[in-house]
Amino acid sequence: MGRRFRRRLKHTLAYLAVLGVRFLLEHLPRHIALRLGERGGRWAYRALRMARRRTQEHIRMALGLRGPELRRLSERVFQELGRNLAEFLRLRALLREGLGGVVRTEGLGNLDRALAEGRGVVVITGHLGNWEILGAYLARRGYPLWAVGRRLFDRRIDGLVVEHREMAGVHNIPRGEDARALVRILRGGGVLGLLMDQDTEVQGVFAPFFGRPAYTPAGPVKLAMRTGAPIVPMALYREREGYRLVVLPSVSLPDTGDREADLREGVARCNRVLEALVRMHPEQWVWMHRRWRTKPERYSLEMRCAGGR
Repeated sequence: MGRRFRRRLKHTLAYLAVLGVRFLLEHLPRHIALRLGERGGRWAYRALRMARRRTQEHIRMALGLRGPELRRLSERVFQELGRNLAEFLRLRALLREGLGGVVRTEGLGNLDRALAEGRGVVVITGHLGNWEILGAYLARRGYPLWAVGRRLFDRRIDGLVVEHREMAGVHNIPRGEDARALVRILRGGGVLGLLMDQDTEVQGVFAPFFGRPAYTPAGPVKLAMRTGAPIVPMALYREREGYRLVVLPSVSLPDTGDREADLREGVARCNRVLEALVRMHPEQWVWMHRRWRTKPERYSLEMRCAGGR
């Protein structure tokens, strides 16, 4: 009882803190709000020792950086994350100020051409740049966007996130929704936004990511194979006080007749594109995530012990 009460109290305090910070940021000029977010990220870099250590370990492993260069990039990762969080929390104010005025686009025609095929579009991105503002921007441009998101640890905070998405016109879909609903969206010509850059408890396959096998969600590729919808990769990067939306050409998926092999190769191709997007702005990816947590040999053993489930 005591442990449960403490957990509920902790969640309640977190929820109230988010409400308070949102109220403050919504009533501050944008440049001051972003500066506060950056300072919050700098504080987190110093205070969260395990996250800092994991960030540096992953950057060293993937990019080969050492010494001062490694430390500078690691701190920038936290600063950018703080700025992005501040921007999302003040989204209501940003929409009033005019979101389109702070975003310039590069390759948006790739999305338009994919939509013109009439089979819907699977948009893939990662926890890179400001992925929440990316969804808001597309929805405000009139794209029929549905975004699949993981439920957060507290239903009230999760409700705030969903509220922000929906105020921008993004239709929120909780992760775990019946795949048939996602297929209907695509067959109706919709745009389905999916994050596929994290090691999470969803159906996936191992594919190289920065030269190492990474357990990767296979859902986007499965949906594309089932519906014929093109997969369009993109990311919204922060640049100075604005953003640059980079939309790449559709990912070409194999079609050899071996669905299992095609799925693995399709996921590998998506990972290569996502890696290229991360390399464009490595300071804007969430390196503290345990991207290579699941090991192929351990995963195979656990699957055998579970009877192949």
